[in-house]
Amino acid sequence: MSHQEDKSCRGDRKPYYTVAEAATFWCNILGRTVRVDEKGIPIDDSRNPCLRIRAQEIMFAIDEGILRCGRDGKTVDDHVAPARKTVRHIDLKEWMEKNFPGDKPVFLFDEVERQTHPAITVDSYRALKAAHDAKEKHLEKAQEIIRTFNSQIAEMTLERDALRKQAESSKEMGTRQKRTWLVVMAALCEMANASPYHGDGLAPRLAEATQRMGTPVTDDTIRGILAGIREALEARTS
Repeated sequence: MSHQEDKSCRGDRKPYYTVAEAATFWCNILGRTVRVDEKGIPIDDSRNPCLRIRAQEIMFAIDEGILRCGRDGKTVDDHVAPARKTVRHIDLKEWMEKNFPGDKPVFLFDEVERQTHPAITVDSYRALKAAHDAKEKHLEKAQEIIRTFNSQIAEMTLERDALRKQAESSKEMGTRQKRTWLVVMAALCEMANASPYHGDGLAPRLAEATQRMGTPVTDDTIRGILAGIREALEARTS
């Protein structure tokens, strides 16, 4: 974990700060002594030119009454020497939120606050995050339902294919059985010296025979049966 994130190692989160301390932590400068002038403002630093500028920003806000100050961390009403002026953590944070919304140093703002857009309050961010998390959970449930449906569809597809194969097999068996019966009928025709290839002459005779039996079948129906016999014979001999 970096010193940037671990406040317990940084030691930069305090109840109050001198102007120089606030500027130092704002510039993220740790581990070295910062020299200040008689007013408590850091002396020009070529390595960190922002240090003096930010200290002057803080002191200006104090002098203008924009940022409340005290002496050694305590609020006082009388005059305070510039070098002893201090600002409370909560007051400094509020001032920075209003005047530098895009600047959120780690010693003042936690991780959530630093990730929040200046136009969005922390409460709004947390509410949005809670809503996002709830939607994520709903999405996970929806995806689980979809996976269940897909599994059921896959099972139904397998059952459908099996039934279709069974139906095709039954149809094929039915076709073979029908052809077998037609071949037997062809054999009976041959025994009766009546060829199914002479359907026009045979059909009326068979129709009359069905009428005499009391189960009449029309000529056209018989011609269709005779045609089926011829097809069955050709299929068996091809």
